[in-house]
Amino acid sequence: NILRMEPALVKGYRLAFDMRLFPPLEPCMGSLEPVGTELASGSTTDGTHSSSTPILAYEAGECHGALVHLSAADYEKVYLSEGGGSGPRQAYEEIIVDAE
Repeated sequence: NILRMEPALVKGYRLAFDMRLFPPLEPCMGSLEPVGTELASGSTTDGTHSSSTPILAYEAGECHGALVHLSAADYEKVYLSEGGGSGPRQAYEEIIVDAE
């Protein structure tokens, strides 16, 4: 159950559709990736690996979206359903960002 939803802006990140899933039903999911760290090799300037490279230069330096407020129990359900967790099945790293 969504408690509240509002527009949000996260500076310093871009939306990247880099989490491969099950084509053709759901080919990939989006994630946040730091802006300006991508290299043509698929690596990033901070030494981590990026599975996506922007097709066009991304100069905005921010990602617009929706901030969805959930209860802790509902957040855990969403997190696990989208590949969060631990061990070999973990699909992504959970990070905390500042949203305006």
